[in-house]
Amino acid sequence: MEGWYVWNSAYLVWCPLTNRFSLSLTSLLSEIRFSVNAHMMQFRLFMACFLVYAQAL
Repeated sequence: MEGWYVWNSAYLVWCPLTNRFSLSLTSLLSEIRFSVNAHMMQFRLFMACFLVYAQAL
């Protein structure tokens, strides 16, 4: 019975921790994806401007 109690309390502590960790991980991943997308858009804009400038020369 003692082992069951220890396992149950460990489970009660473990679940919220893993939930919080997975939530923060997914938010971090989406943040990284968003920043990469923004960076790629800036890079594409820069490349387009560079191509237009190169053609204008």
